[in-house]
Amino acid sequence: MNAFRSSYSDAGIFGVHAGCAPEKLDQTREVIDAVLHEVRTTGISGEEVASAKNQVKGQMVLDLEDPGMRLMRLGTRALFDEKIVALNEGLLRVGAVTPAEVSELAEEILSGPTVDVVVGPSATRKVQE
Repeated sequence: MNAFRSSYSDAGIFGVHAGCAPEKLDQTREVIDAVLHEVRTTGISGEEVASAKNQVKGQMVLDLEDPGMRLMRLGTRALFDEKIVALNEGLLRVGAVTPAEVSELAEEILSGPTVDVVVGPSATRKVQE
């Protein structure tokens, strides 16, 4: 199971994907739904937020070592006429995020409409030949 996001200036997507056997599809959906419901209703702990912030900051530093990632970041900023944020400022911004802010955003995002996509056979659907 893994979560992902893709954001744009006016829209975006947050998703969760998992691989499972067809007979485990309903159980897998229940687990995903339960975890997302818990995050939406009870928030995220300070420890989880701190861990996520450390991961994001580490990735920011590592991305500077990849010329392709550096150019992508600079090109995206230039394309949308956005200020180029120095590493130290970016690290400070990430460090300033609070658990309350994360919980508020999680509640907003996870309260929106959802779409389920199944690739491959599922135990609840017969494949027509």
